[in-house]
Amino acid sequence: MKGWSSLPVKVKVYISVVVTASIPILWHAFIAVASAPLDFHWIVLTLYTLITVPLIVLLPSLPSGVTIGDAFVMSICMMSGIETAIVANTLYISYLTLILKRRHNTPVHRILFNIATAVINVWLYGAVFRSLTSVLHGDKIFLPTIGLAVTFYFSNSFFIATAIALSSNENLYWVWRKNYAPLILDFIVSGCAAAFIVFFIPLLVPKNQTFASVGPLFLAPVIAVIWRINRVNKAKAEDAERHLKEQEELYFRTVETLALAVDAKDQTTYGHIRRVRAYALGLAKLCGVTDAKELKAIETGSLLHDIGKLAVEDYILNKPGRLNKQEFEKMKVHATAGDEILQQVQFPFPVAKYVRCHHERWDGSGYPDGLKGEEIPLGARILSIADAFDAIRSTRPYKSAFGIDDSVELLRTQAGSSYDPKLVHIFIEHIEDLEAQADEAARNFSELSFRKFFEKIEDTEEKVDVILGNQTASTAPSEELVKLFEFCSGVGRSLSLDDSLPIIARRLMRIVPYDTCVVYIPQNDDSIKAEFACGEHGNALKGTSIGLGKGISGWVAAHKRPMLNTTPALEFQDLLGDFGSLKDGLAVPLLQDGDCVGVLALYATAPTFFSESHLSLLQSAAEQIAALVGYAAAGDRSDESALLDPVTGIHRFSYLTVACEQSLAHAEKTESPLSLLYLEIRNFLHSVSLYGTGSGDMMLRKVADVLRSELRQTDILVRYGHDGFVALLPGLGNPQASRYVQRLQQQIKGTPVNLAPGNTLFVTCHAGIASFPNDGASLLALLRAAQKAMYEQVKLSSPQAAGSEGNVLEFPPRT
Repeated sequence: MKGWSSLPVKVKVYISVVVTASIPILWHAFIAVASAPLDFHWIVLTLYTLITVPLIVLLPSLPSGVTIGDAFVMSICMMSGIETAIVANTLYISYLTLILKRRHNTPVHRILFNIATAVINVWLYGAVFRSLTSVLHGDKIFLPTIGLAVTFYFSNSFFIATAIALSSNENLYWVWRKNYAPLILDFIVSGCAAAFIVFFIPLLVPKNQTFASVGPLFLAPVIAVIWRINRVNKAKAEDAERHLKEQEELYFRTVETLALAVDAKDQTTYGHIRRVRAYALGLAKLCGVTDAKELKAIETGSLLHDIGKLAVEDYILNKPGRLNKQEFEKMKVHATAGDEILQQVQFPFPVAKYVRCHHERWDGSGYPDGLKGEEIPLGARILSIADAFDAIRSTRPYKSAFGIDDSVELLRTQAGSSYDPKLVHIFIEHIEDLEAQADEAARNFSELSFRKFFEKIEDTEEKVDVILGNQTASTAPSEELVKLFEFCSGVGRSLSLDDSLPIIARRLMRIVPYDTCVVYIPQNDDSIKAEFACGEHGNALKGTSIGLGKGISGWVAAHKRPMLNTTPALEFQDLLGDFGSLKDGLAVPLLQDGDCVGVLALYATAPTFFSESHLSLLQSAAEQIAALVGYAAAGDRSDESALLDPVTGIHRFSYLTVACEQSLAHAEKTESPLSLLYLEIRNFLHSVSLYGTGSGDMMLRKVADVLRSELRQTDILVRYGHDGFVALLPGLGNPQASRYVQRLQQQIKGTPVNLAPGNTLFVTCHAGIASFPNDGASLLALLRAAQKAMYEQVKLSSPQAAGSEGNVLEFPPRT
């Protein structure tokens, strides 16, 4: 209940005017009654009026009501005049408001306003009744009674509706229509009851003065009937109010369901929409927003502000690190997409507009329309602050969570540039209350079960990654890859596939754990055959065939692309036997010179077992396995061509495993320096995801060309993995090699890759140096030291690429 000091100025003025206008009317009425002869009829009827106070029918959603006493006051007005009715009604309303004050702590200004409106109401409908009676010569009461009831209805509803409209900034007609239009029958019934009382008393005791004073007692049945009518009306009003609440609950459940669709897609922001709703509603009320439609728009907009993310690709939503220009442009689409989606709903308040504008910035640098200052709708400015603050407080793929003090300080620094400074000041001033409301909103919403499933999967992947990362040097994947490369380029070439594939499978187990391993080889009949199979169901799978394009491996062979986390049931649906124990599959193509010479497929008994890191490792291994399989199939292919990478034309890593031994031995013998350079293309995978594998090949060729032109004839350059290069630099120590690498990086950075006319990208690369013998005395030790040096250099030069330390500079948050 608002106190007088918290009321808007216009409401204070309105109440003061109404109360002041009633004072002379009430004073005149008391003077007239005091000077007139005593009339037992109106006194008894007034007592009846006071008795009916407990029978008030409170109107739904309004600080007002319809009472049985109104009928008795109107009958007093008809029988005894306006002045006596005003006095009776004043006593009645005073008694009623005192009772309500005790129950509801009604403030004094409300009591005075109620009494004042009651005085003016009686004065108005009494004047209408008197005028119509005089015109109709007093013997016709039907039309005067209707005039009285209609005047009572409109005057009573007008005063209350105006006060509500001024207080809430709502439209007067909308308030009146919503709350009073359905209640005209109640007021008409009260008017008819008053007319019945006026008729009843003269008929009951027309000449008997003895019974005249007690005649009104015989009106008890009338009271009972009127009370019953009002009880029925109250029940109807309660049913209508209950139905309205049910509809509102259904509406919000629907809105929250839409919000959950966004939450399910963008899983890292669980609870975000509910916290934003709490922040936004709290800030709106603190700003003085009281209009019901405006609050509904802000509440609905806070729940659905991210609905446009349904149009954004998952990898962009959950990408670690900064978005590049193309990705950010795609992310920005979610504001306009949300607008278009919500326009189809046709909400009766401006939800779509607020969702569209919630990324606009106070200085005009926002999107999608570049609105500035107060051009941005107030609701959108409120949403912007609520959305941004929760993004700061939450952990995202591209940043860590901030503490409350740091979050407040960061928000304060953005006031006047990104956000409305006045709103930010109010928000920060009440941050403790808003934070408590947001925590309560997120805590009181039960998490859906499918999220726990995703978390279980993520935990499994993290544990696998930890296991791989914590392996000893003798079994680390990088060392096992080197050993696999050595085998495929050396001993494996002297063996048949039947002899070499079991060895490869055992080495693969140390790189990517699996339960079943199968190597498929293409056949002449558009199928692939399981040339080798081991592990669970290995004997049953060996020799089986899959049509090209069918199942997992058939699709991989046909499209020359890997598949991760797929159900093995798709693979074995045409085979006899029960393979239901296999729950997850990972398959990569064995590619040589652009042709698929086989498919390497791994299966696991645990669901969603294989991770992105497994895929990367297996793709690196597949390059060497493909060379071995292709070598065995070609038969007459020269050793030199088998050692060359078909994309870049430089040697494969297997060549370095032999050449490095000679270089290390020479360096040790002559005590001359030797360094190893490891270089990795950082935007390789992203380019491939955006523009296809062709763009990746172009990047590799460009980098290879630069390295070839810059390296000396004595240096040895090889391709490593799918996006890396390794160079052996004889005669160079660490200082000289570091300067050498800086020149190479600058040359690579300035070399454009022309994908198409008007579409050019530049390579981003990082590099590390390791020197013999300080950093290692073997190829594997030098390679690991160079990789470690690269990652340390990345952290020093670009915190954003390594973690979340630099995210303050990237704010406003990506939400």
